[in-house]
Amino acid sequence: MGPLDRIPEKALARELARRSAEGSELKGSFQALGSQSVVTHRIFSTNIFDLQFTASTVADTIIFHQADIEFVPGDMTFGGAFSHRLFVRVLDTSNNVITYIDPFLERRITADGKQKWSIYHTTFGYPSDSIRMKFYFFTTGTGTFTTSVVN
Repeated sequence: MGPLDRIPEKALARELARRSAEGSELKGSFQALGSQSVVTHRIFSTNIFDLQFTASTVADTIIFHQADIEFVPGDMTFGGAFSHRLFVRVLDTSNNVITYIDPFLERRITADGKQKWSIYHTTFGYPSDSIRMKFYFFTTGTGTFTTSVVN
């Protein structure tokens, strides 16, 4: 007698129906018909860069830079759009991509449906420490974003 023979009659069908109902409940209205019904958007500005951290003009002068980034969903229905990824492209002051600098990105507490991050970068007083950043949001809906320099 195999393991499948020991399962009560229609228990497997009931378990599958229960799990299907759970999945439908979790998906809610965002994904009622399958993965094709969730459209991913890539949101970015038309600017060459969105934020710049400038190094001090005095060598060996350390500056700890911080900026806040806020994503505001275009539609607040069902909790609004959700940004599931924020990609940061780092540029030098000539707008060439830099791969050896990786600013620290920290996700903040979401409030009023707005998602927030803080980004940090340290400069040491050399011109090559100055960077520009371009932000790309990958979301489940439309929206806009703003940046503000804290220090």
